[in-house]
Amino acid sequence: MNWIVPYLALTAGQTLDAASTHRALTSGRCVEANAGIYGRAPNVTRLITTKAAVMGSSTLVGAWVLKKTGHETAARRLGYIGGIAGAGAGVWNLKTCK
Repeated sequence: MNWIVPYLALTAGQTLDAASTHRALTSGRCVEANAGIYGRAPNVTRLITTKAAVMGSSTLVGAWVLKKTGHETAARRLGYIGGIAGAGAGVWNLKTCK
């Protein structure tokens, strides 16, 4: 159970970021800040697949390495940090690109 919650937080935060980014881009009032990664006007499929590949793989590999080396608390915190970062970006998108 204690491994599920941090990675649910990660998934929720990153989903908010992807959804709010898509909303901001389709409104026509905003552009993607990470154009090198996503392109200037990425579609929702590209946003989700790129975010899942980059954030998901790096976070899960990092958590696995931390857990294998005996740093289980740090591994769980990595999930929370990724979730908070995604939620922060999502809230920023919602506030600045109405």
